[in-house]
Amino acid sequence: MHTSPTSASPRLLDSFKTWEKLLWRADGLGLVVVALTGVYSVSPAGALGYAIFAGIGLAVGLPSLCSHCPYPTRHSDCLFLPPKLVARLLPYRGPKLTRLEALVVGGVTIGFFLLPQIWLIQRPLWLLSFWALALPMAVGFPVHYCRRCRHVGCPMSRVPSRARSAATDANP
Repeated sequence: MHTSPTSASPRLLDSFKTWEKLLWRADGLGLVVVALTGVYSVSPAGALGYAIFAGIGLAVGLPSLCSHCPYPTRHSDCLFLPPKLVARLLPYRGPKLTRLEALVVGGVTIGFFLLPQIWLIQRPLWLLSFWALALPMAVGFPVHYCRRCRHVGCPMSRVPSRARSAATDANP
């Protein structure tokens, strides 16, 4: 990860290393594959329902979150998707999410992790595989990325208030 100095600590991220992008993209894809496969082993209808939830969640959640993220347009980078694609499809709308957008992002994120548990609890190996992929994401982001991310409008941002103004000033 590459950082730039700001007048306040912590140092905020300007970009992500290639291995970080590959790791988190593979982890996210693996999480979906494990969830869908494990749920399907219990209930094909449940897997279809989860796939529909995930598809609708991405269709609604990505615009709610990514159109406010400065990385694709201001830094030509994105941890999850190709930045040029994000910048082209979701023009930057400033750092602040509306209350509804924050609720959508939070609901989709929580549902993405909790919904498959209904079925995975019946298949311990799938449940363990799911959480082996989910825990690094659930812990790694708040501890490592969310404390130094320039997307200060994100509901998961943990950037201290003294550093928020520096991030916002750098990403109008």
